Amino acid sequence: MIENKEVFIPKYMKSFKCIGPICEDTCCAGWSIPIDRETYLKYNQLIEKENNIFKGKLELVNVENNMNYARTLTKEKDKCAFLNEDKLCDIQCKYGEEFLSSTCYHYPRVYNIVDGIYEKSATLSCPEAARLILLQKEEFEFVEDEEEISDNFNVKRIYDSLEYETDSIENAFFWEIRSAIINIFNSDKGKLSEKISLSRFYINKLKSKWDNNNHYDEIESFLEGMNDLDFKNQISLISNNTHKHIEYEKIISFLRELSDCSAANLRLKEKVNEILKVKNDIQNYENKLKDSEYDYIYKNLIINSIFMSLYPLNSYDDILIGLNKILEKYYLFKAVASLYRESKFENEIIEFIQVFYKSYEHNVEFNKFYEEKISKLM
Repeated sequence: MIENKEVFIPKYMKSFKCIGPICEDTCCAGWSIPIDRETYLKYNQLIEKENNIFKGKLELVNVENNMNYARTLTKEKDKCAFLNEDKLCDIQCKYGEEFLSSTCYHYPRVYNIVDGIYEKSATLSCPEAARLILLQKEEFEFVEDEEEISDNFNVKRIYDSLEYETDSIENAFFWEIRSAIINIFNSDKGKLSEKISLSRFYINKLKSKWDNNNHYDEIESFLEGMNDLDFKNQISLISNNTHKHIEYEKIISFLRELSDCSAANLRLKEKVNEILKVKNDIQNYENKLKDSEYDYIYKNLIINSIFMSLYPLNSYDDILIGLNKILEKYYLFKAVASLYRESKFENEIIEFIQVFYKSYEHNVEFNKFYEEKISKLM
């Protein structure tokens, strides 16, 4: 069954289209591709009827999990068994895209449903999506769109505020907090470092007010002030000494460990080794950390993460920790970018971000490696 639904999206989604075999990467390699139960049973029926392309290429994973029921096996260089020499999918070529699994059909699109509202964004592990997200220099806009939604629909998260007690600030003020923080980063006033300091300041204030049992109306008033343009002028009053950076020795050590990490994809390792081979010295590194020319890339990264992760719902029971987990990727990528010797490195840093997310979002072992190491960097 297919229904037309109103979908809330970042504006870049209206321009996104898979570029297929001309893509420099492929979504059919470098990660284990899950197959939902409905699709697996459909493939299994075809196997029983004919000796076809599915035979010997699927593996059951978890029969209790409808979305991660099975997975495709891989061949050389960790490529999906259905990826052919023309960098096309054998399943789609022979049976059409309606036979693709939910993951393959929707990737790199990410769907959430919030209070009955469908939201769609894209993951940075796709090169074309990464370019559309990170290279936009204007305001990060959101629009309403209409889309056909089928039964074969993979939702990352469904959140209904009416199902939760308002016993936490992220549930009581989810919409207001997310909107206010996005507006801070979208503002044309102030440097990115100042916006980071300001957003931390506000979130810390909100957390303190909630923990001290302040009344809802006072918190609502504070949140309204965060959305007030005059209130944002307080950027100049906020101390910028909370702004962090990663020390030279620490980022070099991290990249060396990343190069040796067995869970990292091949393109990420190649990128890391290129950086280590011709890296900046410590003085030039520290100078480039102060450069704000490409801060629009990181601003887009932060806003996309806030929207897609449903911040502050991803907050580890602490809205300040939740924000810091988003911002730590900025510090990491800013440090990596500062190791480049070139003065113009837009494409290089975007490629690094994309290949990093290819492992981070789709490889459990790499995710464990990252979480273990990131705290030592900050």
